[in-house]
Amino acid sequence: MAVFRSSLLTVKAGDSDVGIGPSTVLSIILAASDRSTDRLLAAERASRVKQIMTGVSYENAKDQLPRVAVSLMQNLNPADRAGLASALETLKAENLPTTAKCLLLGLKLTDVVSTEVLLAAKDSLGQEILLPVDAQPSAPLSVVTDTPASGSASAGLPQTPQTPDRGESAPAA
Repeated sequence: MAVFRSSLLTVKAGDSDVGIGPSTVLSIILAASDRSTDRLLAAERASRVKQIMTGVSYENAKDQLPRVAVSLMQNLNPADRAGLASALETLKAENLPTTAKCLLLGLKLTDVVSTEVLLAAKDSLGQEILLPVDAQPSAPLSVVTDTPASGSASAGLPQTPQTPDRGESAPAA
């Protein structure tokens, strides 16, 4: 631990001195790794959220869906709750088509609760948040499953907002 906390070099940044050492290098590598993983999983995440949110009315879901999804999480950090509430208020004020707002609602929720919790919240609310039958999309949707993919690194482990959902895997290189 002492090695990782040590500074090999001190750099003056503004009015303060910043130590550069192994922990700084590891932080940079971790941040680059997180960005790379996020890019790899973005398309899969967008697809799953689109499947879940298809047929959902933004107007009916904008208040109920976040409340249920957040309530399903027992130990959600108050800072995460506040950040989500702020993001959702900003979304309400944006001048976007309702389909885009609905997709963004789902994406903002999955930032905090995962796609599995989003699906559970949607299912819990049932018909209350869906578009009227005559306004439903005509193209059939593929089924979203909750079963873990074989060989998934996180299969059987608890999911957090920072880990991919069961069933998601990085695309082959």
